[in-house]
Amino acid sequence: MKLIEIKSLILNIGMRRLFDKFDFNVSKGEKVGITGAEGSGKSTLLDIIARRLLPDGGEVNVKGRIVTISRNIYAHFSELHMAAMTAAEKFKAVLLKSLDEASDSQDKILLLDEP
Repeated sequence: MKLIEIKSLILNIGMRRLFDKFDFNVSKGEKVGITGAEGSGKSTLLDIIARRLLPDGGEVNVKGRIVTISRNIYAHFSELHMAAMTAAEKFKAVLLKSLDEASDSQDKILLLDEP
């Protein structure tokens, strides 16, 4: 089952065509990493999947619940508690909290931009 299906995506940023008939699929159970040079559209693609940005053309189908992590991971913890945690522990705690807040019967699609 495809959780993310993108067909013929087109997106222009100013005079630059960032995506030109781009196809992309993610099936249930897959873990995908997106790599590329700065400015190549990695964060923009995540914004399109999360429906924070509309493309100029093509189809974007998402079957599941999008879960994102706030850029301010410290918002959920006291300063004293944060001081005793490693960076990995902080990240895991925020990740688990975000997944728990999204607990329902839908498949979860976790989008992490520069984790």
